[in-house]
Amino acid sequence: MMGQDLAGKLLSTLSALLWTGAIISFKRAEHTPPVQLNLVKNVVAVGLFGLTLPIAGVSWIGPADLRTWGITIASGVIGLGLGDVLFFAALNRLGAGLSAIVESLYSPFVFVLSVAFLGEPATASLIFGTVLVVTGLIVVADPSKSKTITRAQMVAGMILGTLSMLSMAVGVVMIKPVLAGHNVLWVIFWRAVAGGVMMAVWLVARGTHPQKWSIRRDQWVPVLSGTVLGTYLATCAWLYGMKYTTATAAAILNQLSTFFTLILAAVWLSEPITKRKALAAAVAFCGGAIILAGSPTP
Repeated sequence: MMGQDLAGKLLSTLSALLWTGAIISFKRAEHTPPVQLNLVKNVVAVGLFGLTLPIAGVSWIGPADLRTWGITIASGVIGLGLGDVLFFAALNRLGAGLSAIVESLYSPFVFVLSVAFLGEPATASLIFGTVLVVTGLIVVADPSKSKTITRAQMVAGMILGTLSMLSMAVGVVMIKPVLAGHNVLWVIFWRAVAGGVMMAVWLVARGTHPQKWSIRRDQWVPVLSGTVLGTYLATCAWLYGMKYTTATAAAILNQLSTFFTLILAAVWLSEPITKRKALAAAVAFCGGAIILAGSPTP
């Protein structure tokens, strides 16, 4: 049991590192419009998970009723479709370092929505942790201290990033009851399908010609590497980390992506780590850790 717990914690840490690599890769694909980027990412992810299901002995269709299908599809459209488009739009404006700090809003949103719609208790750690996360955002979001982006980019990026985290949180809270009775890989696969279809519909609604759905040749490497690292490998590491260790331990270790992103963004993207940014990341991380550590473990 001790060995499994250690393996779970290592996998959870690996998930955070893999997601950081994905963020860096997607940042290098900033010349690709967010909708096209998300469409390609979802299509590739569907293919990867579609191949994984039979290897894992899981049926593509699965024993699910109409209500389960509806929730799964809606969760994919909101969490993966809308949430990821907003995230990429925020990433293009804020850069990888600031985007990682905005991501800290995800945990408070999940727990607030869980209290409201799943009946989970509102604890002191939830309230205090949320205050810390918001404080971290206020610390970093002073446009006068930013030398790399404009005030308009900062404000727009923060709004888009916040809406992105809210969308992702809604998608996760929606799907939580389904996960209790269905295979997780099956859920991930069909959520990715729904997200991809949503992107295609969006492009058609905007009148974008199918020939323009693809991305530039020089953008394929960062897009594919980001998809494999983040949407596929990081998700798998997260799932198995959750399996072998406690949910609380796994979630706290996943939050290390904030620190990993700040460090790797400085190394690979030449984004400066200022004292203000480091302080904001530390405060936001502590808030997320307090929320997750104080939440009941199923």
